[in-house]
Amino acid sequence: MPKQRQKRLRSDSEGEQPVTGDPQDQDERPVEPAAPPAEHGGNDHLSRLSLEVLCRILSYLPLKDLVKMDQLSRKLQEAVTMHLRLITQIDFTEGTIYGWMPTTFNDETFGSFLKRCPGVVSIYGMHLRNLSKRRQRGCDVLSVPGIISALTHCEKLRGVETSDIFLLEALLTYLPHIEILGMFKNRGGAFPMLPQNKILLNRSPKLTSLYLTGVTINDLPRMEHLKHLYLKWTKLTDPAPFKDFGVPLLRSFVMTNCAGPTNALKYVPMVTALAGARLLTRLELVRVPFLGM
Repeated sequence: MPKQRQKRLRSDSEGEQPVTGDPQDQDERPVEPAAPPAEHGGNDHLSRLSLEVLCRILSYLPLKDLVKMDQLSRKLQEAVTMHLRLITQIDFTEGTIYGWMPTTFNDETFGSFLKRCPGVVSIYGMHLRNLSKRRQRGCDVLSVPGIISALTHCEKLRGVETSDIFLLEALLTYLPHIEILGMFKNRGGAFPMLPQNKILLNRSPKLTSLYLTGVTINDLPRMEHLKHLYLKWTKLTDPAPFKDFGVPLLRSFVMTNCAGPTNALKYVPMVTALAGARLLTRLELVRVPFLGM
């Protein structure tokens, strides 16, 4: 058997592929081009989806992740903008119990965000850790005037949920048509009362539940929408704090360890107002002066 044939049989038996053709032709074969990167539409599947489908996907994301999505691509930015235009409800705490509003907002970013939400009707979770009562030049802070100015951009806004007494007073003063959603219960109230924890309640606020702890108020006005009133460690500074008090829809009233007039006659209007509350089912009074006691 010729040597060349023996060599070919040996290579086939060892599983080697025989080399055919000119090796120089193999080096000159055209190289297949690599797949284009994602930004050019190679593997970017999101760019192939319609804005309606993307908006549906974005509706399942938390708010903090939703705001970051518009920085990834132009298509996602358009989808986020469309989604914010369509939403009617915002929850800054994402439904968490005793949650806090993100601290990344300041007056400028908060106003820019609400401008993108012209159709919002209800805002929940405005529980702020740090809130400035006034604007501070040169500081990136979130202030009460900044929030009030931002809320004016939402023409369809009907209700806000908050737990800050300074924001509550500003809403009742400058935006009286807006309802305070849920139960207002201030956070950080303690005894002895902090001197800065003061609030002025206006007449007939759109408020159904008011829980005040460690707060100084002037008096209790007539509150036609109020259903639940809870006062603990609350100081009443007016000599006659109940002269205009009226709560026709009140269902529960708790007043415990509060500071006010020592004359029992000053509390007669309060008892008269409670007697006119036909729906009252709970009454709890602790350390409240009464006639004959």
